[in-house]
Amino acid sequence: MNARIGRIEFQPDKADDVVGHVRENVVPKYEETDGFKGFTLLLDRSRGDCIGISFWENEDAMRASDALGDQAREGSASVGSGSDRGKEHFEVAIDTMA
Repeated sequence: MNARIGRIEFQPDKADDVVGHVRENVVPKYEETDGFKGFTLLLDRSRGDCIGISFWENEDAMRASDALGDQAREGSASVGSGSDRGKEHFEVAIDTMA
């Protein structure tokens, strides 16, 4: 399994807007994408910092969805009046949530 981590900054008073946007717009698009395994959103409301982690069946599926991830970060940052802080790719070596 592989994971893409994306980070955004947002205005702290927009935290609920960011969460709603991700729940209603980002996750459904990921769910329709081949190789998608799951999604986790980490939020620091007081600092306005957000980490989204999308999980993929394999590296090819993860890389094939990069454009969707870029759109997700840009849209979420916009909703939060913040900025896109980029992405990183990882192999999942241990996963105890499955």
